Amino acid sequence: MIYEPDSVDTETDYTQDYYTIPAQTHQKLLTNPYVEPSQSVPVLMASTIVPILYQGTFLGITGVDVTL
Repeated sequence: MIYEPDSVDTETDYTQDYYTIPAQTHQKLLTNPYVEPSQSVPVLMASTIVPILYQGTFLGITGVDVTL
């Protein structure tokens, strides 16, 4: 997927994908870049997300946001 800052779906896609993809696939995820609003200048970021599994059962996610 290519980052399109003017896309109406950019934020919606991110909020749906960052949780559902690791939950369904049990695989790590590197999100596409997205713009995080800020009080001063918006920041371009990406997230690395890892599913938390216990005996093959999905419990949730953990991750790190990286400024690009």
